[in-house]
Amino acid sequence: MEVAVVSVSQGAIGFVIAKLGDLLAGKYKLLKGAKGEIMFLKAELESMRAFLERMSEAEEEPDKQAKLWTNEVRDLSYDIEDSVDEFMLLVECVGTNLVISA
Repeated sequence: MEVAVVSVSQGAIGFVIAKLGDLLAGKYKLLKGAKGEIMFLKAELESMRAFLERMSEAEEEPDKQAKLWTNEVRDLSYDIEDSVDEFMLLVECVGTNLVISA
């Protein structure tokens, strides 16, 4: 599993990317087609993380729009983490004997 670090500048994106990696690793039985959606979400989050890193490393003060986007992306990362946690818990509660298919 990828090392995830929570920072003020990046929010929970590192944790979410690591959790999505766990989902893709096959530990969870997923709905047909879910792996493709998870891969898409993971790629989008990696892009968002790159944006947050760039904003935190910027030598100049970001403009107002960049600050707003930074805050929105960071807040969204926490919401996404909550949703992924709920999904993982639901799948674990269903049990490994039940095969989920579409």
